[in-house]
Amino acid sequence: MFSTKKLTLKISICLFFILLISACNHQTSQDVTELNISAASSLTNALNEIKNEFEKNNTDIKLIYNFGASGTLASQIKQGAPIDVFFSANHQYMDELVKLGLIESNHIVNLLSNQIVLITNNDSDLYINSLDELLNPKVTSIAVGDPEIVPAGIYTKQLLKNLDLWQELQAKFILTTNVRQALNFTDTGNVDAAFVYKSDALQSNRSKVIYTSDQTLNNNPITYPIAVINDTQKKKLAETFITFLQNDFSQKIFKEKGFLKPKQ
Repeated sequence: MFSTKKLTLKISICLFFILLISACNHQTSQDVTELNISAASSLTNALNEIKNEFEKNNTDIKLIYNFGASGTLASQIKQGAPIDVFFSANHQYMDELVKLGLIESNHIVNLLSNQIVLITNNDSDLYINSLDELLNPKVTSIAVGDPEIVPAGIYTKQLLKNLDLWQELQAKFILTTNVRQALNFTDTGNVDAAFVYKSDALQSNRSKVIYTSDQTLNNNPITYPIAVINDTQKKKLAETFITFLQNDFSQKIFKEKGFLKPKQ
């Protein structure tokens, strides 16, 4: 059977290589070093806001972001994409790279946490007190990150399986390639509801949170690990970036965007 998912992944990897090689070949007149960061889509707003301050304090470094589903980003790294830092939305894909010898486990920093919430469009009259109310026939479509590649989808699947709802709701799911796409579907009114991170929900002025999940119902806590890729020739610069993300300025930005500190 022809797999559009595999074709899409191959195309994304090829396009990424072309764009990144082009970026790597570009040299600025001030001899600035480009640091290539692959980061989960849910980190887009926060990292873009941090970028200007980081580059102001480190004038010899230019940050090049590559945002996407963590599973897709990990696949690009496995294929040899010239990435310096991987910032994932879960440990599964980070651990896969550790097993392949692409990342050292003792260099991983668990930087952030998050929450899964259910959102709907501001114009919707849908309200629920418990997730089993999604079984109501009036709810016909629910956007969920594809659990094959999207950590938010993995966390949502764990949550719903623990409530014996995953299979029962299957027919209503619209699987998305990343969590931002799920948010967009709700913002535009193309689905009745969507499971996204709290941090994503807070960035929207067209959708509202109608349910916040109980984190104890997830088998694994929501964690955002970050690490330097072993093959990079820019280890010190990569470590500088990771250290900057832990300072008061960056942590304030993350908090404003809805992220939490991971439980120790």
